[in-house]
Amino acid sequence: MRRGGQEPKRWHWVYTATIFRLDQRERTQSGRPFITERGFVATRLGLDAFRQQLYAEALRRGLAQAQEVLVVADGAVWIWNLVDDRFKDAQQRVDLYHVKGHLWALANEVFGQGSEEARAWVSPLLRRLERRQDGALDVIQGMEGLLATLTRLTTEQRAALEREIGYFNQHKNRMGYKQAKRLGQPLGSGAVESTCSQYQRRLKLTGQFWSLSGDEAFLALSTLHRNGRWHLLFPHDRASP
Repeated sequence: MRRGGQEPKRWHWVYTATIFRLDQRERTQSGRPFITERGFVATRLGLDAFRQQLYAEALRRGLAQAQEVLVVADGAVWIWNLVDDRFKDAQQRVDLYHVKGHLWALANEVFGQGSEEARAWVSPLLRRLERRQDGALDVIQGMEGLLATLTRLTTEQRAALEREIGYFNQHKNRMGYKQAKRLGQPLGSGAVESTCSQYQRRLKLTGQFWSLSGDEAFLALSTLHRNGRWHLLFPHDRASP
């Protein structure tokens, strides 16, 4: 639709979060990570409703007793505004895999899609990002170096470089991946990505069409069940699995 000059009118935003303690993470015998207990939030009623539900669930999960709070998310500005509002003293981390995606997209834009030049430029920056204390600064310097030395940049390539320099400058204090590894903290938002996948598997089946009220009602029921509070709505069903 966008290629045809039309803006899509059927986007359905579901604001989603998952909350857990770091000591609630385990691994299977095969090494696959999983979370033993966590809280869920999902709503289509907008950002204000999401903020209220997220904060309430965090309090239920021990926010007031937590010595440290960590929020891992992608680079969306509205998320970090919410964090500053509801979780003022929380440590913030931008998802490593989104960051890597930004770097790969830039490398392919400047050097050619899938080219050896792109791989040669981006690979050492990815290593520094994870292994050096100020790896984000190394990445910024690398991008600024390209901007200063490459003389045949197209308008689009120059704009892409300037955009990513701005992105990394904005989030550089959220990219402490080396310290996160040392502390055994998550580097990425895989937990909430899997949460989204779990909801989508039920709400995106063939032939399903949802109204806002119907969708929100189903999300509320699903979230109530996932949070182990089904019996509050159906007390007689407490013994059910």
